[in-house]
Amino acid sequence: MHIGDWEKAVTAVLRHRPQHEGFALNEATFSGLADDLDGLNDILYRRSQAVPIDEVHARRRRAHAELLTVLAVLTDADLQKSIADYGGNPTNPRRLLDKIAGDTYAHYAEHTVWINELLSAL
Repeated sequence: MHIGDWEKAVTAVLRHRPQHEGFALNEATFSGLADDLDGLNDILYRRSQAVPIDEVHARRRRAHAELLTVLAVLTDADLQKSIADYGGNPTNPRRLLDKIAGDTYAHYAEHTVWINELLSAL
């Protein structure tokens, strides 16, 4: 669920929407977390804790498919824009390319060992 939630957040930004919408959080809750990634991840974890594993995989696959659809229409110029310039968050100077990398393939690599440990415990 963690990876799928983050992919949904990237997809929201790529659709020129606020990231909190991708996380399915209200703006006040999301803003209250500021830079508290552990707090955000804890909220995401707690709300998905009881979701059956088959549903977790189905949601992750849907999130990934939606992300690929949105990525397919980006131009090289889009990737160089900041999130603010692209319309996802009016104050975020981070490059869209860095956002995508950090919340997708770099994120997968960050969690590979942890995910494999969890899967082997099933």
